[in-house]
Amino acid sequence: MKFGEWLYKQYLEWRGEHSDSISDFAKWLGANQSVINRYIKHPEMLPSVETIRMIEKKLPGIHAALFITDISDSVSELVRQAIQDALSDCEAHNISPTSEAGKAIISAVLARYGIKTSL
Repeated sequence: MKFGEWLYKQYLEWRGEHSDSISDFAKWLGANQSVINRYIKHPEMLPSVETIRMIEKKLPGIHAALFITDISDSVSELVRQAIQDALSDCEAHNISPTSEAGKAIISAVLARYGIKTSL
């Protein structure tokens, strides 16, 4: 499940309890409505570290949704983009990122960014 799809699911669950708009959901999260709308409309987009930190206060499941266990301020935009590109390549070829072929694609894409892996 892509991040935006997960976020939309969270909104629907929240809305069921509150019967409020996406604007109200964004306020509840402490986020700008346009940011939340962007993630929902473009589910493949990955959130920034700041957005993750903000959302995790209300929705701690964000880490599982992003397949991450630890958030570090040192995560750079370049690394996030490399990971996003690698996962997009797997999806474009309809290959699971956890399969051997997926791991090869991820390693190749990350290598283009100068990131060595041992997948």
